[in-house]
Amino acid sequence: SLPEGFAPDAVDGVANMKDFTVLKKSFNKVSGAPGYNKSADFDGNAEVNMADFTVLKKNFNKLGPTPDPSLCTP
Repeated sequence: SLPEGFAPDAVDGVANMKDFTVLKKSFNKVSGAPGYNKSADFDGNAEVNMADFTVLKKNFNKLGPTPDPSLCTP
């Protein structure tokens, strides 16, 4: 499991703009809504909102786990 602020869709080992892009695309969406991406729901409450942005901001530019190449987007 990844630390908060690291989107599995953008695994590169750093909480950065790739993670922000995943969050931005799903912002203000709830689970089940078109465009909702669970990867952007950093706090796990089934909605992507300012709380998730705050989590990403807190961890921005921090190193995370060693990336799994099978999860990295090209």
